[in-house]
Amino acid sequence: MKKISKLTGSILMLVFVMSCSVREKPEFVEVNKVNISESNKEFVTLNASAVFNNINHIGGELQIDKVDVLISNQNVATLSSETFDVLAKDQFTIPLTAKIETKKLINKQQIGGILQSIIGRKFQVVLKGNIKYNIIGFTHNYNLNETKIVKLKL
Repeated sequence: MKKISKLTGSILMLVFVMSCSVREKPEFVEVNKVNISESNKEFVTLNASAVFNNINHIGGELQIDKVDVLISNQNVATLSSETFDVLAKDQFTIPLTAKIETKKLINKQQIGGILQSIIGRKFQVVLKGNIKYNIIGFTHNYNLNETKIVKLKL
């Protein structure tokens, strides 16, 4: 009798696992809410949100894999984020943050290149790199190459 119960339980578990399919990796929707949250004479903190939609019945995890922040075609920082747990059948947003040294934003060829000279200036920010999605031992990569206009203000 115990063998039948174990066999029935095993079959039910197998049916459950097989019904929870992974059809495809979560869909990358967009990068939005790119803004400067803090700025001072030493650092500028850039925040952004990466939006995804998971249509699968199983979750996984996403992590940033060296996403560079480029301003005026110059690499000024690298985005960071905690590893993010992806829920099944859900749209979700990953918060992204980068600390940029203020001196990297100032054009060294300009006379009087101080932070005050760039207040209110708009920058073309390019986010370029990879985001990795891990699920049950498989990895999918998202190639991120987004361009946004950001205004620096104190």
